[in-house]
Amino acid sequence: MSARSERRQPERDEGNDEDGGPPRGESRPTPRGNGARRELSSGALTGIDDVRAPLGNPPSGATLRLRRRDLLFWGGAAALLPALARPARAQAAGADAPADTVQPMSVGFVDGSDTWRGYRGIAAGALNRGIRREAGRPPEAAKVVPATSLIAGQQELANELVRVRIHGLYPIPNPTTVRNAYVTVYFPSPERGRQLMLPFTAWGYHSRPAPDPAPPTRFVAPLGADGALDFLLEAAAAPNQLTRRPSLLSPSVGPVGGRFATSFTVDWFAGRPRLQRGVYLLGLAPDTWSSERELPMPRAGQARPVELLSLMVSFEPIEPR
Repeated sequence: MSARSERRQPERDEGNDEDGGPPRGESRPTPRGNGARRELSSGALTGIDDVRAPLGNPPSGATLRLRRRDLLFWGGAAALLPALARPARAQAAGADAPADTVQPMSVGFVDGSDTWRGYRGIAAGALNRGIRREAGRPPEAAKVVPATSLIAGQQELANELVRVRIHGLYPIPNPTTVRNAYVTVYFPSPERGRQLMLPFTAWGYHSRPAPDPAPPTRFVAPLGADGALDFLLEAAAAPNQLTRRPSLLSPSVGPVGGRFATSFTVDWFAGRPRLQRGVYLLGLAPDTWSSERELPMPRAGQARPVELLSLMVSFEPIEPR
C-alpha cells in the first residue's frame, strides 16, 4: 500500500474534546497492565479517566462504551433523586392528613322559596331587595333557617333526578375578601354506582388579579335512595387590603374560608340538610347559618353583610314530560 493510499484510510474514531476523547494528534495513554484490565472488564469501569472503557461483555461480544456527556447526564439525574423524593414525601403526608380538615358545611334554606314560581335569574340582588310575599305590598326581609332544622325533605325525590342551579355568591357576587371559591358535586359512577363517587367542579370564583365569578350554571343530578347529594365547598380568604369603596364592606368581617362538605337528604337524618324544592345558601364559614336569621336589606351605598358570604344554590324536581 502506497503512502498516499495509506493517508486516505479512514482514521479510527478515538473521540474528541466534546465526547471525552483525546484531541486529534494526541494518543491515549496505555494502561500499565493488560492483566488488570482483563480482571476489571467483567461489569466494572476499567479506570476513572477511561470513561469510554467497556462496562462488560454483552452476549453478542460487542463492546459497550459510555461517552463522557452521557456519564455527566446520568450523574446529574442521580443527584436529583433525593430532591425529587422530598415532594413525594410531602404529597404522601398531605394524603395522610387528618380528616378533620374538612368541616361540616353550614347550609341555610330561604324560607318560603319552595313556593316561588321559578329560580331562573335569581341572584344576590333579589335577596338584598327583599321578598314580595303578596302583590301590592312592599318587599320584606328574607328569612333563612338552618337546613338541618327542617322536619324532612321532599321524599318523593328519592332516587329521582333534580335540576341544580348555582346562582353565584351572596350578598355580593364578586367579594374581594375571598381569594377563590370552588364547589364540587359528586356523581355516582356509571359502572360501580355509589360505590365510586366521581367529582364534578360545578362552579368557581377568584378575585386575583381581578374579580372573576363564573356565570350561573345548571345541571341535572341523580339523588340516592335517601335523596343523597354530596357537595364540597372550598374557599380561601384574601389578605386584608384597602378598597376604593369602603362603604361596600362591613366593618366587622367574620372568618371566611375552609373546606366544607355536606350530604343532602330527603329523610330526617340528624345533622344533614333536608333537600326539597327551594333556594339554599351554602356558607363560606363554619357557622354562617347555625341559627335562624333575617337577611338585611341594605340601601344603596350601605354596607353589605359580607360576614354572611354564601353560595346560592336552588333545586327543582324534573317534571315528567
